[in-house]
Amino acid sequence: MNTIDKATLDQLPGVKLPDKKAASGNDLGQDAFMKLMLAQMQHQDPMKPMTDGQFITQMAQFKTVTGMQNLQKSFTQIASVLQSNQALQASALVGREVLAPGNTAELVAAGSVTGQVDLPVETTALTMNVYDVTGQLVRNLPLGAQSAGVVQFRWDGINDGGQAAAAGTYTIRIEALQDGQPQEIQPLLGAKVESVSLGNGSTGTQLNLVGNRSISLADVSRIQ
Repeated sequence: MNTIDKATLDQLPGVKLPDKKAASGNDLGQDAFMKLMLAQMQHQDPMKPMTDGQFITQMAQFKTVTGMQNLQKSFTQIASVLQSNQALQASALVGREVLAPGNTAELVAAGSVTGQVDLPVETTALTMNVYDVTGQLVRNLPLGAQSAGVVQFRWDGINDGGQAAAAGTYTIRIEALQDGQPQEIQPLLGAKVESVSLGNGSTGTQLNLVGNRSISLADVSRIQ
């Protein structure tokens, strides 16, 4: 079969293929593909005409490419709608307090820090330790023996000296004594949502919390 170049196709009625600079990769639109098929048939070698099998193969390839393009377009539209809905839901959380995994909490003046842990097994002693930005222990709170399951906790903002701790960022560590050994448990900490950042395909919608902390909307465990 003879090779048909762009100049030949451009001479056919109603056909104008995009320039290489404007073309997207090597993709052909439906009209261009059909014109290309017609041109191939018109300029084929009479001694080596296109067989039925070759014609069917090319049509099948076109249907596959077209189907993939349509499917990709549909997925893109669905993703856009989902992202818009997610952003709308997230915007309703501004000003609300949410629970999410983390170890840093923002203490406001005369405020407190709340959270919870999910114990996989019971413990004879659960302890909450609060550290300031320098790593110094500010408060040690024994929470006693606890059964497996969700345990809620609260730091009232008072240090071990009985005085109100300064407003700022603190690190919360929860330890459970199991078989005589302390095991650190990931807490869920409460924080107020300040704003929402629309994500992209890799990050998703982000909630910006008080204290310059950001979390994914998908990581929210509870809205308080």
